[in-house]
Amino acid sequence: MNVYLMRHGETDWNKDRRCQGKSDIPLNDYGRKLAKITKKAMEEEGISFDFCYASPLVRAYETAQIVLEGMDVTPVTDERLKEISFGDCEGLAIPMMRQNPSKYAAFLKCFTDPENYVPMGDGETFTDLTGRLSDFVGEKILPLEGQYENVLVACHGAVVRGMICVMRNIPIRDFWDSIQMNCAVSCLSLENGKFDIIYEGRIFYEAEHEYLDPSTGKMIRDGKRH
Repeated sequence: MNVYLMRHGETDWNKDRRCQGKSDIPLNDYGRKLAKITKKAMEEEGISFDFCYASPLVRAYETAQIVLEGMDVTPVTDERLKEISFGDCEGLAIPMMRQNPSKYAAFLKCFTDPENYVPMGDGETFTDLTGRLSDFVGEKILPLEGQYENVLVACHGAVVRGMICVMRNIPIRDFWDSIQMNCAVSCLSLENGKFDIIYEGRIFYEAEHEYLDPSTGKMIRDGKRH
């Protein structure tokens, strides 16, 4: 069985480099376009889906709906697939945070030292995130082996990375090793209860503008660190 982990399309908050977390922000027109391009490209490679789990947040759920159009599959939502909560930092853009050096330094640890990151307010740690994702993988994904050929999980950037950490037993200190741009797809095979990575963070489009790589603070355009 193949499991395709897909980040949602672009939102206006993505474009403005705002922390989204569990805030329920919809796709923008460009985000819908990316989902349609990705759907078409995967279909051209012969990829279709037999089953889908999706985050209940609208940006991920709508991405799943676009990708699944024409297939007899309805996304099944699971609360554990929501994006990590950034607590008091949600809605803030990086330039805004830089005006408060102490707050920015605390938030930056999220990307530079995830093992020791302490969220502000009611945010989540990476242990919180990987804990709920481990439960999800064990309860929902592993039992699907042998039932389906291709399973889509439509979710969020940190959730995709967290799922890869759980599936491949990767430590939290290496959480940000993969780049997950909007509508990036990571594919893992599942055989006899073991996951193997086929590819990570693949994009099927030419980006119209640059994206922020949170782990380096640099802007990227093609999903690769240079």
